[in-house]
Amino acid sequence: MPYFTQPGLATDPDIRELHNFMNGARRFLHDLLTDQLRLAHPRPATAPALFLELRQEALAVYLEYVHDRFEQLHYELDRVDQNTLVAHGLIGECLHEKLRTLAELEVSGGDEASYWPRIGKMLQELDATLDAVLDPLKIAAPRVDGFIGLFKEFRAPVLNLVNG
Repeated sequence: MPYFTQPGLATDPDIRELHNFMNGARRFLHDLLTDQLRLAHPRPATAPALFLELRQEALAVYLEYVHDRFEQLHYELDRVDQNTLVAHGLIGECLHEKLRTLAELEVSGGDEASYWPRIGKMLQELDATLDAVLDPLKIAAPRVDGFIGLFKEFRAPVLNLVNG
């Protein structure tokens, strides 16, 4: 099942596509950390050394603190009013550009040597898009601010695992 190609097809994405993106982000992070990422690209036999060394620890943190919190994010996003979503670029053309970029990275060609750099780029785009989602929630749902901080802190080490 693709992670971001379906949401990336929407030319005028709305809250449904934002939820599809969040589901794709959860699956992508899970599959990356369980070493079951399903992409059409040829994967090299070895992963970056730091990824091999710390993947299990990152997975444990993800499963304990992050994975189930995506449901809370879905709930909170549904409570944010349309004007706030528009103002933060979470629906419409701005979201379309973000989703299209992720979709293009997911299906872009390349050989084994480009596999991990592509994953790193996907994580960077994912990180930027998740920031755009989390920022308005700090205001609209201050009760989740502690979780948002943890969520943001989790992503940087994962990006470092892939980029070595």
